[in-house]
Amino acid sequence: GDGVGLRDAFDAIILGATRALAQADKTDVVTIGMGMYGGGPEAIRDGKLTASWYMEPDKTAEAAGNAVIEYWTKGTSTKDLAIPMTFVTKDNVAQYLSN
Repeated sequence: GDGVGLRDAFDAIILGATRALAQADKTDVVTIGMGMYGGGPEAIRDGKLTASWYMEPDKTAEAAGNAVIEYWTKGTSTKDLAIPMTFVTKDNVAQYLSN
Protein backbone atom coordinates (compact mmCIF):
# COMPACT_ATOMS: atom_id res chain seq x y z
CA GLY A 1 0.00 0.00 0.00
CA ASP A 2 0.86 3.65 0.01
CA GLY A 3 3.19 4.83 2.71
CA VAL A 4 2.35 7.63 5.08
CA GLY A 5 4.88 10.23 6.13
CA LEU A 6 5.15 13.62 7.77
CA ARG A 7 8.00 16.07 7.53
CA ASP A 8 8.69 19.52 8.83
CA ALA A 9 11.49 22.06 8.62
CA PHE A 10 11.94 21.97 12.42
CA ASP A 11 12.45 19.01 14.74
CA ALA A 12 10.38 20.69 17.47
CA ILE A 13 7.29 20.82 15.26
CA ILE A 14 7.57 17.27 13.96
CA LEU A 15 8.06 16.07 17.54
CA GLY A 16 4.65 17.56 18.35
CA ALA A 17 3.23 15.53 15.49
CA THR A 18 4.92 12.36 16.78
CA ARG A 19 3.26 12.89 20.19
CA ALA A 20 -0.13 13.24 18.50
CA LEU A 21 0.52 10.10 16.44
CA ALA A 22 1.47 8.19 19.59
CA GLN A 23 -1.74 9.33 21.32
CA ALA A 24 -3.70 8.12 18.28
CA ASP A 25 -1.80 4.80 18.43
CA LYS A 26 -0.40 5.34 14.92
CA THR A 27 2.98 3.64 14.69
CA ASP A 28 3.37 3.16 10.93
CA VAL A 29 4.08 6.77 9.94
CA VAL A 30 7.51 7.92 8.78
CA THR A 31 8.42 11.21 10.50
CA ILE A 32 11.31 13.41 9.37
CA GLY A 33 12.45 16.69 10.86
CA MET A 34 15.24 19.12 10.21
CA GLY A 35 17.81 20.73 12.43
CA MET A 36 18.91 18.04 14.90
CA TYR A 37 18.10 20.12 18.00
CA GLY A 38 15.34 20.45 20.56
CA GLY A 39 15.18 16.74 21.28
CA GLY A 40 15.53 15.53 17.69
CA PRO A 41 18.59 13.32 18.21
CA GLU A 42 17.14 11.78 21.37
CA ALA A 43 13.81 11.13 19.64
CA ILE A 44 15.60 9.33 16.79
CA ARG A 45 17.58 7.27 19.30
CA ASP A 46 14.38 6.38 21.17
CA GLY A 47 12.46 5.47 17.99
CA LYS A 48 9.99 8.38 18.25
CA LEU A 49 11.32 10.18 15.16
CA THR A 50 12.38 8.37 11.99
CA ALA A 51 15.07 10.82 10.89
CA SER A 52 16.21 14.42 10.70
CA TRP A 53 18.48 16.51 8.51
CA TYR A 54 21.57 17.94 10.21
CA MET A 55 22.08 21.31 8.58
CA GLU A 56 25.85 21.66 9.17
CA PRO A 57 25.80 25.11 10.85
CA ASP A 58 29.54 25.70 10.36
CA LYS A 59 29.28 25.09 6.62
CA THR A 60 26.10 27.19 6.44
CA ALA A 61 27.78 30.11 8.20
CA GLU A 62 30.85 29.84 5.98
CA ALA A 63 28.78 29.78 2.76
CA ALA A 64 26.62 32.70 3.92
CA GLY A 65 29.69 34.69 4.97
CA ASN A 66 31.37 34.06 1.63
CA ALA A 67 28.21 35.21 -0.19
CA VAL A 68 28.18 38.43 1.84
CA ILE A 69 31.86 39.07 1.06
CA GLU A 70 31.22 38.37 -2.63
CA TYR A 71 28.32 40.81 -2.64
CA TRP A 72 30.31 43.43 -0.75
CA THR A 73 33.36 43.20 -3.02
CA LYS A 74 31.73 42.48 -6.40
CA GLY A 75 28.22 43.90 -6.02
CA THR A 76 26.66 40.54 -6.78
CA SER A 77 26.37 37.17 -5.12
CA THR A 78 25.21 33.64 -5.77
CA LYS A 79 21.43 33.60 -5.48
CA ASP A 80 21.17 30.00 -4.30
CA LEU A 81 23.61 28.31 -1.95
CA ALA A 82 23.94 24.53 -1.88
CA ILE A 83 25.01 23.54 1.60
CA PRO A 84 25.74 19.92 2.49
CA MET A 85 23.38 18.31 4.99
CA THR A 86 23.55 14.91 6.64
CA PHE A 87 20.54 12.60 6.83
CA VAL A 88 20.51 11.26 10.39
CA THR A 89 18.73 8.02 11.27
CA LYS A 90 19.00 5.48 14.08
CA ASP A 91 22.03 4.10 12.24
CA ASN A 92 24.18 7.23 12.68
CA VAL A 93 22.47 9.27 15.42
CA ALA A 94 24.96 8.30 18.13
CA GLN A 95 27.54 10.76 16.78
CA TYR A 96 25.03 13.63 17.16
CA LEU A 97 23.93 12.95 20.74
CA SER A 98 25.18 15.31 23.42
CA ASN A 99 27.09 13.87 26.32
